[in-house]
Amino acid sequence: MHLNIEPKPVLSLCLNPAWQKTLQFKDLSSGDVHRAVSKHEDGGGKGINVIRALYKLNVPAYVATFYAGAAGQKLLNNLNDLKCGQIIIQAGHETRCCYTIIDQTKRSTTELIEPSDVISEQESSHLLEKIKNQIHSFSAISFCGSYAAGIQKDFYPKIAKYAQIYDIPVIMDSCESVQEVLNIGITFLKINARELRAITQKEELKEGAQQLCQQYPDTFFGITNGAGIAWLFNKKNSWQYKIPVLDKIVSPIGAGDCTTAILLRRIAENQDPEKIFAYYKEALSCASASCLTSSPSDFDPIEAAKIIEKIEVTKCSD
Repeated sequence: MHLNIEPKPVLSLCLNPAWQKTLQFKDLSSGDVHRAVSKHEDGGGKGINVIRALYKLNVPAYVATFYAGAAGQKLLNNLNDLKCGQIIIQAGHETRCCYTIIDQTKRSTTELIEPSDVISEQESSHLLEKIKNQIHSFSAISFCGSYAAGIQKDFYPKIAKYAQIYDIPVIMDSCESVQEVLNIGITFLKINARELRAITQKEELKEGAQQLCQQYPDTFFGITNGAGIAWLFNKKNSWQYKIPVLDKIVSPIGAGDCTTAILLRRIAENQDPEKIFAYYKEALSCASASCLTSSPSDFDPIEAAKIIEKIEVTKCSD
């Protein structure tokens, strides 16, 4: 994968981080005692997963997040290992843990998520101010995932306004304050089919996406559907991406975040609308490759190169 590295790093916002534990079991059944055959631990949360994918490509990146307690210290150590810049606030409560449970026989994945403790208004405001002071230093920004409890609902909209001042592209992978952010204007919204239906109240996917394109004609909309067909929409065109079936899935956790990471890097390099459909294909191939690893959003670029050749792209309308 060839990257034209920009002099400025990208920034990934992760307002609800976690310490992620992945446990694999041979065969699970309800009500029984099970011993894991393997365990893997990593920093978690969508924005952290974006950083992991960018580290794989040696892309300069910063993360904005919170940490606290023993789990938070593990998260901080992991971020140091990923060699990313940090805009980080020590919070007053323990960083949550999340558990990925993989059943090897049934080839199923279950996600168990602890509730997040409340981020205080002072902690939230402090992070916001630190981002505001450094935002001019970044080439692109991603909004990743949900707000932790206590985060003010105008957090993403405020950052979107700051980014607009410096003409910095924004990719959003979240439904938090999504209408307010879209009203300000962003480059790309990546959501899944369920989230699209919730936002638009349209059951038919293409109808809902076209509604968004009419309301926000300057934004691209990428719609994923797990291993199913993915879509890309803008005000003029739509593209359908048929993703090949993988022989063996280890864990799909973080695949969508890997998609965001590749889009973030590519759009930081070049915002040409004519290139975004190709960026999305590349991003989906890396996301599929990440399903072959136990670490969220980690992937082998060689595997991604094999997958991208098998993705079928159809331009559906003008």
